[in-house]
Amino acid sequence: MWYTLLCCLVVGGVAGVNQQPRVLPIPGYPRGWIPVQRRYTYNVEGRTLSAIHEVSNKFTGIFLRGQLILERPEPTLIRGQVREAKYAQVNQDFSNGWKQNIPDSQLKWKDLPLRQDTFDAHINDTSGEVEILYVNSQLQLWEVNVIKGLLSQIQLTTQPSFKPVYRVKESIITGRCHTLYDFSPLLKTEMKLWNYLDNDNLQVTRTQNISHCNSHLFHLKFSGFEHFTDRMNNGGFISNNVVTRMVVDSVENNLTVIASNTVHKVILSPEYYNTQHAMTVSFMNVTLEKKSNQLSLHPVSDPRNVGDLVYLETLYERHDQQYLDSSYASASSSSSSSRSRSSSSESSEETDSINIRNRENKQRSPRAISQKKRMALMQELGLTTPLPYPRRLRSISLSAESSSSSSSRSSPEISRERNPRYIKDEENTFLPLTHVLRSDVDPVKAVVQLANDIGHDLIDPDSLPDKDTITKFIIMVRVLRNLQLSEILDIAQQLQVKLDSQMVRKDSPQWEAWKSFRDAVSQTGTHAAVHSIIIFLSRRYISQSEAQDLFNVLPAAVQHHDMQYINNMFDLIKDPVVQQDRHVNETVVIAFSNAYRFIHARLKRPYISPYFIKYLFQEFENAYRRQNTTQMQVYVHALGNTGDVRIIPYLEPYLLRQIHLSAFQRAHMFKALERVVDANPHLLTRFFLKFLLDQTDHPDVRVQAVFLLMRSDPSVAVLRTMAELTHSEPVNQVVSAIQAAIRTAARLRGTRFYNLAFKAQTVVNLLSDKNLDVSYSKNYMLDQEAREYNLDFQLFYEQIGSQDNLLPKSALLDIFSYVGGAKSDHQTGYTVSSIDKVLNDIQLQFKNFTQQGWTQQQMRDDLTKLVEGNIQYQVLGVQRFWPFDQDSIKSIPNVIQKFVKDYREVKSFNLTKFFTTSTGIYGFPTVMGFPGVYTLHTPSLWKADGELKVTTVPDLEQNPHYLPGIVDVQLRVRPLYAAKLQSKLSVITPFNDMRYTAGVNRHFHSRSLPVKIHAEMNYNNMNDDKNNNLYAIRANVKQYDSDKDHRVLYMSSIPFTTIHDIRSLNPDSKDDDFQILHVRPMKKYNRDYGQDVGQAVKLQYETEDDYVDLKLSNKNMWLSNALSPLPGWMTSQIIYRKLDVTYATRQCTNNVIELSAVLANDQQNNQYPNTQNDDGHSARKHKARRTRSARKDDRQSSGERSDSNPAIPSDTKPDSDARRQQYLRAAREQVRNNASSYVLDLGVNFKGQNPAYIVFTGAYAKSLVNGNSNHLVFYNQQFLKPEDNKQVCLSANIMKPQMPLNNYDDALQSDPTSQVRMILNAGNKCQEGSGQATVDGKLQRTKEYEKFIKDWALARECQNDMDKYRNYLLRDCQNVTYRADDLKDYTFRAIYDNKLPDFVKERLYQAYALLRNRLHRHVSEDPFKIKANSGQLDLSVQLNNVSKVFNLTLESALGESRFINVPVHDWAGNMLSVNPRTSIAERLAQYELPLYNNPTCALDNSAINTFDNLTIYNRFENKEYTLMQVKDQDTTLRVRKIDVRMKVQDSNKDVKIITEKATVQLKHNNDKPDVYFQDRKISYTNNEATPLMANDHLFGYVYGLPKKSVMVVLSQPNVAFVYENQRFLLQASNIYRNKTRGLCGNMDGEEITDLLTPNECYELDYKKFFEAYTNGNQHYMDKTCIRYFPIDDMNYFPKQQRQRNPAYPSDLSDVLSKSISGTSSQTSSASSMKISKPSFSLNFVIHSSHSHSIPILIPSHSSSSQSHSRPKHSRPEQSRSSSSASRSRHSASRASRASSQNSDSESRERTTTQNPMDNSIRPNIHRKQNMVVITRVVRRDTDVCFSAEPLKTCIDNSRAADTRIQQQQFICLPDSPASEHYLKLIKKGINPDFTRKKNFVQLEVKIPTKCIKSH
Repeated sequence: MWYTLLCCLVVGGVAGVNQQPRVLPIPGYPRGWIPVQRRYTYNVEGRTLSAIHEVSNKFTGIFLRGQLILERPEPTLIRGQVREAKYAQVNQDFSNGWKQNIPDSQLKWKDLPLRQDTFDAHINDTSGEVEILYVNSQLQLWEVNVIKGLLSQIQLTTQPSFKPVYRVKESIITGRCHTLYDFSPLLKTEMKLWNYLDNDNLQVTRTQNISHCNSHLFHLKFSGFEHFTDRMNNGGFISNNVVTRMVVDSVENNLTVIASNTVHKVILSPEYYNTQHAMTVSFMNVTLEKKSNQLSLHPVSDPRNVGDLVYLETLYERHDQQYLDSSYASASSSSSSSRSRSSSSESSEETDSINIRNRENKQRSPRAISQKKRMALMQELGLTTPLPYPRRLRSISLSAESSSSSSSRSSPEISRERNPRYIKDEENTFLPLTHVLRSDVDPVKAVVQLANDIGHDLIDPDSLPDKDTITKFIIMVRVLRNLQLSEILDIAQQLQVKLDSQMVRKDSPQWEAWKSFRDAVSQTGTHAAVHSIIIFLSRRYISQSEAQDLFNVLPAAVQHHDMQYINNMFDLIKDPVVQQDRHVNETVVIAFSNAYRFIHARLKRPYISPYFIKYLFQEFENAYRRQNTTQMQVYVHALGNTGDVRIIPYLEPYLLRQIHLSAFQRAHMFKALERVVDANPHLLTRFFLKFLLDQTDHPDVRVQAVFLLMRSDPSVAVLRTMAELTHSEPVNQVVSAIQAAIRTAARLRGTRFYNLAFKAQTVVNLLSDKNLDVSYSKNYMLDQEAREYNLDFQLFYEQIGSQDNLLPKSALLDIFSYVGGAKSDHQTGYTVSSIDKVLNDIQLQFKNFTQQGWTQQQMRDDLTKLVEGNIQYQVLGVQRFWPFDQDSIKSIPNVIQKFVKDYREVKSFNLTKFFTTSTGIYGFPTVMGFPGVYTLHTPSLWKADGELKVTTVPDLEQNPHYLPGIVDVQLRVRPLYAAKLQSKLSVITPFNDMRYTAGVNRHFHSRSLPVKIHAEMNYNNMNDDKNNNLYAIRANVKQYDSDKDHRVLYMSSIPFTTIHDIRSLNPDSKDDDFQILHVRPMKKYNRDYGQDVGQAVKLQYETEDDYVDLKLSNKNMWLSNALSPLPGWMTSQIIYRKLDVTYATRQCTNNVIELSAVLANDQQNNQYPNTQNDDGHSARKHKARRTRSARKDDRQSSGERSDSNPAIPSDTKPDSDARRQQYLRAAREQVRNNASSYVLDLGVNFKGQNPAYIVFTGAYAKSLVNGNSNHLVFYNQQFLKPEDNKQVCLSANIMKPQMPLNNYDDALQSDPTSQVRMILNAGNKCQEGSGQATVDGKLQRTKEYEKFIKDWALARECQNDMDKYRNYLLRDCQNVTYRADDLKDYTFRAIYDNKLPDFVKERLYQAYALLRNRLHRHVSEDPFKIKANSGQLDLSVQLNNVSKVFNLTLESALGESRFINVPVHDWAGNMLSVNPRTSIAERLAQYELPLYNNPTCALDNSAINTFDNLTIYNRFENKEYTLMQVKDQDTTLRVRKIDVRMKVQDSNKDVKIITEKATVQLKHNNDKPDVYFQDRKISYTNNEATPLMANDHLFGYVYGLPKKSVMVVLSQPNVAFVYENQRFLLQASNIYRNKTRGLCGNMDGEEITDLLTPNECYELDYKKFFEAYTNGNQHYMDKTCIRYFPIDDMNYFPKQQRQRNPAYPSDLSDVLSKSISGTSSQTSSASSMKISKPSFSLNFVIHSSHSHSIPILIPSHSSSSQSHSRPKHSRPEQSRSSSSASRSRHSASRASRASSQNSDSESRERTTTQNPMDNSIRPNIHRKQNMVVITRVVRRDTDVCFSAEPLKTCIDNSRAADTRIQQQQFICLPDSPASEHYLKLIKKGINPDFTRKKNFVQLEVKIPTKCIKSH
């Protein structure tokens, strides 16, 4: 009974532990260990295994067992010994998982070579934690760690006050980490599993939190990715978990451990992204076997302190061993001196105290020394940094004492002792155990042997996958990381081949061995490697270009993230050898900046010394003083590349324009700050915002500020400010960049960018509706997320639009790959100061372009214009940066000349390059005490060797400044690209140097066919005058080395396990224990290809997939881009696959292949009638020609169709000139009007025993006078088997009518119906027995669409313009006139005969199946509605009015299919909406470049619309005006002088075009306009184009248009006119961008700069602007015009200087302010602006809109700008018209003009007009009333309120004489950058547009009714 009661009390007490903590008295000794004066014997069992457990249950690893004896002679001392330790290796299947019991009969147990010496553990007197462990100094490192692992199993750290659950910081084998203890009662059912258990036993669960460890044992390093370590240590693709379960005595009985088992799992994705995982599991089980009171263990002999129980990485650190020895001092010409080797010795006590890692207990250790003493010792040893230098550890044996130099340190002689060589890594101290050389192996000889093996392997590249050569390269890199500089130089001496050596062939094994060693040295990333490369260069072992490649690799391969590495890289910059060559020096500077950034990110605090930043900046200043623009770019790029925010103060004077700098250099400075923003994303946001909001700064700088703001994760307030800026910003480049950035950011969908996307979505609706095309500045952001793979991708595309070209002046594609949270960056792009100048300078280098009237003086003047630029790209895994200037461009001919000279005779070449894109290493200790290592390597090999000979006509060696017409190339080459992705998860046993590995090997090997190529490239047919070829390329490809088969492609994915000897130099794939992991039975596929053409390609594929899917998913392609050079082979699934493609040369019957590609036109045939004379003779010819054409049209319209196919050729052989000429004639004749025609002929001819060939010919012709076009296609394949022979002949004739271009009413009244006629012949031959199909189509406009157009709001505005003001050609009318011709209903009928071959029907059905699959939601099929005629097929398509939806109906003999309400994208709808005036390609260009597809200037009855879409209403006086003019200083090779003048006579306008070659005049005539060419009248018709010949060269052509208008196209000056007496359109090529002057503007993309006068100033008074371009007005000069504008280079002087210098022209904003305040010396244009009456008695009105113009010229078309997000209006979306805001202002202006007919002065004064410099409204100024209408500002509390509409306010120097109080709407904003921006605008006199705002408030304000002058 008492016993029962006692048990209940005990159980209740234990249960009460969970109720309330029980405080026990502190015992006399710590708890958690065995009792004092007791001896416990524990049985130890364990296993540590590696496996890809989610693929296969095959594990590899080690089993361990033995006895652990512990005694406690003192309360704080535990003495122990390990006995009978044995181990067994396994590499086999564990069917039940890693816990499966393996019988001893299946294991080969061996004695573990662990010394049985005793050890002493001193424990803390309170917690019981081991503080210091003493072992015998004879023990090796691995033995120490095994002992620590065993003690960690039974250590139980307690607290003075016992609690059932508590957290402590505890040191065990896996690190000193936060550890959670959880005590709970032991269940009775579990007691049976343990011995020595009773009811007092407790169960303890110990969980270690690896993420919070003080000891950084879980080392991680990845090259190729930034910020990898920080992210991965806190989670990512690795899961590291340690859990221990103990059974202990009760609290009263000391908590002695009776049994303990620990499970340590490291689980990760082998390649970062796999859905299947690999695992290393380490299990230890310790069970109490017996107890005893007899103590027999002796104290430790020759003890040494090895710290606490944390895994020991090294036993000592040898600072005295120097990686640089005397060899460097004698070999290097560097000015830096090498440090001397320290030979001083210290006492063993101090040495041990320094080198032994005691973790946090070091302060309590009696042998620990202070930090001050440590630093003193380091200084004595000559060390400048606390981080150790790289060194070789000759032994890991312990040494108790060291009384002499460190070279004398060695362990005592024991039987198993050896002298291993370890690879040491400062960041990952587990690396010393990843590769060890045998003691009898010389590392120098080992590297030489590896290099020679690789060299011999490369002689037979097809065998590389079988020999695993790339893995040998990895092994060589590992060994080199451990070598000193002298050893590396010794190897180089044995392997090197002098650059000028003639004794060794370029493709010899010796060359290949040297190159592999050369690349391996750069990949080591050690201090010795840095200095060895410079010695290689000084000794001429490598060329300067090779040195650049090697230096570029150093930053990514860095192994020592310490200051010494930075110092070594920095010394390279100043090395005389490096400074001898500019390109090498630039490369080293960039490489240093990259290394600085990588190491700076790792060191973090304290920051690296600013000395390096200062040096780079000083070099920039030196280059600035020398005006060396390329050096300036290099050092600016290097400064930014450091990512150090401390560069900002140095660059700030240049960024703030306090020091003069070009626009390009300032924009480049901002671009260089990208790395700084990446490192400090939020720090510089306000700094960049300041530049964005400064409207006086250059647009390129402001656009670059937009790019940087989007990279800095801006806040909602910043994004809102940017969005609001688009409403008031006058510069379109800035507006376009902001719009694109915010819109694309709002569409980001990845979780990583969720915050940015959310913030962008909140402000995207605040953007203005201004539509700007793709030629403007853009900032696109895209992302792709593979969440299940832990991968993210982000793409930045940034471009800055040009003022002088459609191409952007800066474009950058930046791809970020986030792998498990880490980031890699790949940049490709360019930046130039001027695209036009660069292209022009390149052309100036070749006399082919300069022979036509370009003087030497003009060439010299043009070449003196400053050109700056740079190119960034990534090649071979390294980012490159190449700056250039005009001198670089001048050297292009010399570079070409040198190349041709080197290869004018057959010369061999050999390019071999090993490189690594990324590497990863993760080291960790296991609970057994053995290290675990995860490694990932992605080595690659690029190789190209062969022979080359180049011959040119003319000879470029003699005439380098002439582009050749003929290039003859003889080439024998087999390029090779090989790559491998190797990932391994391993456990290492140092006692036998074995590595138990589970991993994945992926190989990719691709090599071209063994062929000799003899190619001839003919430009402009220089060798054959009778033909009319533009380009011709012919190549003869012949096989060589035909006595064996050649591997073309090899790809494999092999999961495996192995037991590998890490001392071996062989790849692990050659191990005897290498076992492939198989999932299921293997499937094999064998295919042969190419027999039809006499070739033999064999494909062998092995896989364990359930099924074979050859389609590569999109995510897999992203994976290839992120990680590895294995294109298309990266998959999330780990499974065995192997693909081998072989070219069987011996089985080929055709060994010669002839390739041909010819592009020709019809210049040989005269496509124009004779030049016209005044006698009308040729006009009669035209009449006869028109009669014949009309009769032909009548026959076709009456239904007389010819079924003869003009596409059937007379010659079907490859490269047939007869067929090309036939196609040119047939294509042109089918058009029936004079046309331009082209033919493309491609051929592949297989020659040999069984000839075969493939031919493709296509011809195209387009009428010059209408939309008619013709297409001919011929395809012919003649193979070995007759049944495989195929011929297809297709002709397609499209007939479109000529439509009115200048009258909306005429366009509606005309019939735009178009027709299509197609004929198809197909079969074995097109002529003999082939099947035929004909298709007739009709495309027409519907009545519904006509009504829609008439009701369109834009059409009503156009009609109002036409009726009231007789303006027919303004943007609205151009838009409506074009859209009136759109066709919406298409019907086609196809009739085919029974001979039509099956392959045609199959292709048609495949097309239908694809359409049905993609549109399955919209399709309905009726198989019962069958056509009666089995050979007929009907197709109808209907587009809705806005081309957003279409319906399609297909009727055939098989039934009817309907596709209903199918939505289409904007661009697709624009292309599907057929228009007689444009082709599909033209409509696509129109969609992307609506304004600058071909810029157009419209001169109407009372208005002019400039190239940049600025509309000015004006009553033209009877004067002569200059519309477009190019001056001498603006001419280039492509842009010649031109002067377009307009002479006004009443309402008629005559045009005169003056060029260097000819003069053209267009004069009004009531019948039809007269055209004069060289003062001779030209006769023309509507159906034929009349040529205009100048000096026997075609100058242009002319033809008539409907409704008495004429089209004049001048091909030489690249302009065109549509002329109709009172109005005309002028279309100019984009080559004139920013080079023209005149009323049509300067065509730079900004309407705000169109008011540029001849004397280079901006005239805001529009009347004076017109006067400036009135011919004969030579006296024009207005001092008030503005000579400064932000787009000009004038703004690069400091702003303060401009303001203080009275001689400097006024700022535009200053002039606007003065004009508003009345302080200007002259009245502004607004003050004199009046609305004209119908009689135009008053002057003019200006209006700037972004309504979309429509193409109006043939063959190319123009329209206005657009954006990606179009506003929704009740009009066709594809019309691409302006925003609602623009139209509302447009309508307001029209309403004002209409109201002006009543002509009261007050209404005229109230008329608002838009300032061309801004999208905001200019204030109206009432001079007589002393008033101005401007936005009112009211402050309310902390808000700033702005009136929704401008209100009357008294001007300066006046006051209100009378007022009235009114309720007005205000918009209130918080005091923020946005409100400050609006205040600045209002201060400058600009009224912000608040029409899109919401949440208006009503406020009472006083409105002055009368203002009087102040006295």
